[in-house]
Amino acid sequence: MFFRCITHVIYAAFALTLSVNAYAEEINPLLPKDCEQSKQYSYLQLDNGLKVLTISDSSLNKARIALEASVGTQQDPQDILGMAHFLEHMLFLGSEKYPDADGLQTYLAQHGGSTNATTDYNATNYHFDVEPKHLEGALDLFADAMSAPRLDSTYVGRERNAIQAEYQYRKDMVYWRLTDAASEAFATNHPITRFGMGNAKSFEAFNDQELANRVRAWWTTHYSAEKMSLVISAPQSNEVLESLVKEKFKRLPVRQAAPRANQEPLRLNRIPSLVKTKFNDLERYMILYFPISDIREEYKAAPEEFIRYLLEQQVPQTLSSNLRGYSYAKGVSVRFNTDDPGASRIEVYVNLHYKGGEQYWDVIRRLMAYVDILKKAPLEEWRFNEFQKTRGLQWCYFDDLSIANTAHNLNLYGPSYALAKGYVAEEFNPALYQKILEAIRPDNMMAIVTHPDFVLSRESKWFSTPYSVSMLSPSEQKHYLPKESYYMALPPANPFLPKGKVQIAGGDIAATPELLNTHQNIKAWYGKNTEAGSPLAYYFVSLRSPEMDKDQRSAALTQLFWSLLRKKFEHQMLIAEEVNTTLDIERQKNGIALHFHGYPESIELLLSQILEEIKTFRVKERRYEGYRYGWMEFLNKYTEETHPLTVAQETADNILYSPSYSRSDLGKGMQGASYSRMINLLEDFKNSLHVTSLAYGNIEQAQAEAWNKMVADAIVNKKSTPRIKEYVTRIPKGVTRLFEESIFTDSVSLVYVQGSSASYEERAHFKLLEKMLSESFFKELRTEKQLGYVVHATSNNYLHIPGMKFKMQSPVSGPDKLELETLSFIKGFFDILKDIQEKDFSVFKNTLVAELNADKELENKAYGYWKEIKNGSLHFDASKRMADAVESISRDNFINWYGQRFTSSESRLLSILVEGDAHSIDTHWKSQVSSTKLRSLEKFQNSNQKWVLETPQSESVELMLSKQ
Repeated sequence: MFFRCITHVIYAAFALTLSVNAYAEEINPLLPKDCEQSKQYSYLQLDNGLKVLTISDSSLNKARIALEASVGTQQDPQDILGMAHFLEHMLFLGSEKYPDADGLQTYLAQHGGSTNATTDYNATNYHFDVEPKHLEGALDLFADAMSAPRLDSTYVGRERNAIQAEYQYRKDMVYWRLTDAASEAFATNHPITRFGMGNAKSFEAFNDQELANRVRAWWTTHYSAEKMSLVISAPQSNEVLESLVKEKFKRLPVRQAAPRANQEPLRLNRIPSLVKTKFNDLERYMILYFPISDIREEYKAAPEEFIRYLLEQQVPQTLSSNLRGYSYAKGVSVRFNTDDPGASRIEVYVNLHYKGGEQYWDVIRRLMAYVDILKKAPLEEWRFNEFQKTRGLQWCYFDDLSIANTAHNLNLYGPSYALAKGYVAEEFNPALYQKILEAIRPDNMMAIVTHPDFVLSRESKWFSTPYSVSMLSPSEQKHYLPKESYYMALPPANPFLPKGKVQIAGGDIAATPELLNTHQNIKAWYGKNTEAGSPLAYYFVSLRSPEMDKDQRSAALTQLFWSLLRKKFEHQMLIAEEVNTTLDIERQKNGIALHFHGYPESIELLLSQILEEIKTFRVKERRYEGYRYGWMEFLNKYTEETHPLTVAQETADNILYSPSYSRSDLGKGMQGASYSRMINLLEDFKNSLHVTSLAYGNIEQAQAEAWNKMVADAIVNKKSTPRIKEYVTRIPKGVTRLFEESIFTDSVSLVYVQGSSASYEERAHFKLLEKMLSESFFKELRTEKQLGYVVHATSNNYLHIPGMKFKMQSPVSGPDKLELETLSFIKGFFDILKDIQEKDFSVFKNTLVAELNADKELENKAYGYWKEIKNGSLHFDASKRMADAVESISRDNFINWYGQRFTSSESRLLSILVEGDAHSIDTHWKSQVSSTKLRSLEKFQNSNQKWVLETPQSESVELMLSKQ
């Protein structure tokens, strides 16, 4: 991944030990006030200058490590743009002590870990996780790669291709296309405007050996311990972690400081200006740049985060709400780019709807009008306090600690601000905020706008973006000034923010959810869990009826109801979401589901409001008809406008898991989906409604019972026992193919291999296979053969019927070749399995068993229990049963199982081939496999056997499905 958007952070005091060269002192860094944490923190600096923060957290089941070097694309040599990124790719391909090019990746994969890296303008960040007991081995591999990388020319060609594949992947992304044009529009040689990603062209002047030599020389010059920061978060004590760091990282080299070239500030000699660009025949997008002075030393007042919070608010009467209401855009996204003190700017991103693209200048006017409101109205301290409380609670209970951001903050701000920089502030500074807001004005603006109708004269060098630049005259600048207030205002206090300090429920913690006796039509489960000290609760509600998906028309009506309900309740959901209480309204088989997550008092308020909306659901018939025709148009254009990877995934889902209807079927159903039929269906829905719920987390039983009573009183009309069915279609033996086309450049292949039963034994085999196979699939087809950028192999269950999905998205190969390569890999992997040693097989098994038996965090427990309840597995020990099933698998039986499921005449495969605009499927091959083509979804599902899950159940889903 290239370029980081730093997620900023906030604080209350805790004690931290500072140790530099064996010297220690107590300091008090800041954390959010309401946090109650048992973590312990320690800071030291090694003799070589490496800054180290260790975090001892006994609740973790993974150790996480990040190392950041304060060197990036800013230091790229002019003749090798992308050098920093290229080194990032080469650094872990073998080291002096561990010469195997895949040593670190293999070790992490075998021990429950993964690795990634980012190259930015002024930093390169390497981060990974691993099972705690294997932390020492991983650190030894990691430290040796940082200290003595091989940088072998053997792998230069491979990594050229990998970076070129990244470049090709991003070339179709609007952000990269627009910023490339903007960089040229600046008309300056400042490093921040240069091409830092790298591609085949930027490296073409050097052969592999020459490039390897230059990479080594650049590494030797710039990678020095005193420029680095290391963060380790693990369950071990800080004493143990410090000992490991001293032992492993003392060998990091210290370089003679490279002389820094005198760098002038960025000269924005084309501001104010309008940069027009063209991306494709559909895209309308806008980025606004507003240069500002360097504010990095003002971080104690959190100006970046507070101003971003004010401008991005989604609640009614705000800028984002106004843009949504006028169908201009969904909202705005604001970023402060302060990577270079001489080139700091505010960046405003707007993904324009059609109407917004046609009147982009009016979008700018509304931004200016809202900023004027912020400038003129005094920024009350209660808003700042609401911002601090919202962000502080988010840091404490919602956001996982970003190990990469922590290393970055440690480098820039030191240990006191490493953990929570930006999530809270030490001071309220209205004058500073006003000064920054003053920069947002037309005479200090570069507007980069993309529109399909622009006629343009230039083309950017690296991403071939058509563009033109024109300076804005004083009269043209006035065109972007607001003409009115546009009915915008600063929002009132948020009613969903908890009053006072959030409370934690007392008493015993439930081992597993228990069934409550609430209502004949409601199967309500409840479990209290406050073991992590979290104030959060989860409430899941499944609303299903046999009336909702019984035919094309009812499915279309249900789709319209779900969509309109989300639209009508959008404002309330956004207001609640601002303070970390969320409601997801999901479309599911035979109905809809409501998923609440947040503080109990906030959930209850949101629940009462959504139930009232469902109970009294009405819309104006004219609006309904407009919505219906909009859906019909969308369904007709679905394939054209949807990414081919999404098309492939949704097509497979519709084929395998029903009741389901194709886009064509839903379109036909929409034709007869009148408003009167919608109202009648909703009455039938309430009269035959079956509710399943789970209240879990920081909630008392009495409150859970009250929530379920609210549901029953509001929308359950009758006491009955509706029977609801779901199906998984059994794929016939051999290969079944379905062909799709896409206007996108890339092609996609999705191959699904289906299991034979819902047993834990069968599912365990697929889970273990994913652990053993996914890295090899990626390495062979992505890294070595360079067939595509998206290359994944994952296990996948429909209800409890397991399978394996092989997905590839490629700019270079058609879907027929991708399928052929996938099938060839599947066959070849059988030979690899036959040669695997017992000890290596045991490593994969033990790693998976450890992951399955590891303690789950509250959110994972809540969603895990809900998944079991929804899918009919009601014993609440699925992970343990799965771990036991994995434990019982022998090497020889696993190899035989793989042969039967994947390479024999008994194999059952589904292949989805999406042909991209750049490719053509071989006509001869297509005619050869024509007998395998799926021609009618309805006929396919009717003619093949199915597994059936019926609700309410009389037995567990495993037993029910095993009899079929």
